[in-house]
Amino acid sequence: METKFTPGPWEACRNGECPCRMVWSKPYDVVVAVAIAASDEEYTCGEGIADEDMLRANSLLIAAAPELYELLSAMAEYMSDIPESAAGGDDYAVSLCRKANAVLKKFRGEA
Repeated sequence: METKFTPGPWEACRNGECPCRMVWSKPYDVVVAVAIAASDEEYTCGEGIADEDMLRANSLLIAAAPELYELLSAMAEYMSDIPESAAGGDDYAVSLCRKANAVLKKFRGEA
């Protein structure tokens, strides 16, 4: 299914070590996200401020999003070809496939 987000791969600036915390789309050379830490309640909803380690981790997670989407899509498609009855009554496998599809809908803005 076609997605609306900026195609990947995405990369955290200097592998998340840059204090700018920008995440770039490599094919388009545009910023797709910035992990921020602000004391202003407008940005934090009154919550605490993220520390530098958390900001780096957030920028790396954001940068991995297109790859995670592609991997989850491939796994869900592969698993959808296996009938539930062929899963040998494995409710866990069926549940995982349903959860994967629910997450994919979130990626596409359908949830």
